[in-house]
Amino acid sequence: MKYIIAYIQPQQLEKVLEALDRLPVRGLSLSEVRGFGRGRAQLLRESPSGAVRQFSAKVRLEIVCRDAEAETIARTIQRAAHTGRPGDGKIFIAPIERAISIVTGEEDDAAV
Repeated sequence: MKYIIAYIQPQQLEKVLEALDRLPVRGLSLSEVRGFGRGRAQLLRESPSGAVRQFSAKVRLEIVCRDAEAETIARTIQRAAHTGRPGDGKIFIAPIERAISIVTGEEDDAAV
């Protein structure tokens, strides 16, 4: 199993969700978050200490899926979230050791 975490621009959320609706995504979690990436880090290096304190609004998507589905899901998010402008976001894929459904007791792939 894989754990996909994607940080995307809020204005791209509907486009990403519509694209994911065409895939076998059985569920996802969504959070509104704030943070910074390379662009702000570069500004901090070039600015006096403490001069830049801005964080960008992002949406964090979390999806647990089967190994074979991870690449398709990640590429679908990447294509739908892409604007070509800095700050489009990032996608991370990590392994999941184990999953257990609380309601059914199913484990691993069956629990996803």
